[in-house]
Amino acid sequence: MNPLVSVITPYRNAKRFLSGFVDSLQCQTSEDWTCIMVDDGSSDGGPSFLAELVADDPRFQLISNTNLRQWPGPASARNCALAHVTTDYVAFCDVDDLWHPQKLERQLAFHCSNNLELTVSAYARFIDGQIDQPPQRVVCPPAQLVSRDLFGHNPIPMLTAILSADLARIGFSEVSHEDFLFWLDLFKARPSIRYGCLPEILAFYCIHPRSLSSQKAAMPFWAYRVFRNSDQSRCRSLFSLFFWVMDHILSRVLALRSSVGARLSIEELLGRPPLLLKRVEWF
Repeated sequence: MNPLVSVITPYRNAKRFLSGFVDSLQCQTSEDWTCIMVDDGSSDGGPSFLAELVADDPRFQLISNTNLRQWPGPASARNCALAHVTTDYVAFCDVDDLWHPQKLERQLAFHCSNNLELTVSAYARFIDGQIDQPPQRVVCPPAQLVSRDLFGHNPIPMLTAILSADLARIGFSEVSHEDFLFWLDLFKARPSIRYGCLPEILAFYCIHPRSLSSQKAAMPFWAYRVFRNSDQSRCRSLFSLFFWVMDHILSRVLALRSSVGARLSIEELLGRPPLLLKRVEWF
């Protein structure tokens, strides 16, 4: 039986994360997947270590980025992987992130039974090395999403998304916040995209010193360039940036809210049935 979804995972000098990532995928209750792992110019021995890890698991397809650039983001490596996709659906998970064991099973069932083109799930953010601690923040994306809802902010983390392979082939531009620009381009090309959100914590986003999201001072400049690259005028880009900043301030305020879910550690969230959130819950 051919797999239903291709999981795209670029990595560069991430050897210490490889075992955990492979375990996260191999623990999936659904076996209807293949994972395209793209070495993006590693120099830490990661590719050979990974080859040994998955030598007996043909679901992993190991390739190297054929278009190495100096650009630090994963856009080029993701585009390289997209050229190898033969499945109906595509998902994205970076090597330092984790999925709940039921992530693919539950989200694919939700996706297919509702005849959707793009689905997302709730997710938790955690600090690298602190899976025994509660998440830094838990977010449930919006229940409905149209192009204008991306005005000023990005509500779709890549690790939560499953989308039709045909839509994914729009590809990634080599800019910071390439994921945000990807969604802006996609919703511009397909404003009537069939979207849905499964409000269960199925994905776990790791924050560490090397992650782009930790570079707070540079992020507003990156966001402005994204708006400019999406064909917005300077004036409209500045207007979008204002809403982007307000959204980030609001998210910080909402992150102070307490919740039962927030008191569970990442390990507990991974080991129990997926936690169902109210769609308005954002902490």
